[in-house]
Amino acid sequence: MNEHVRNNKVFDSFSEFKDKIRTFFSLIWNTILPDLPDRINDNFQKLKPVVSV
Repeated sequence: MNEHVRNNKVFDSFSEFKDKIRTFFSLIWNTILPDLPDRINDNFQKLKPVVSV
């Protein structure tokens, strides 16, 4: 969604932003859905545990 809706875009209102998101899910989502498993990887960043003082 980030790539298709808000990446490098400024919206004039929250309403416009909301409309773009709704359009994404109604028109674009089903076309990109088959490609999503290929974009998922297991290169997670390991974080250090928080040490309380």
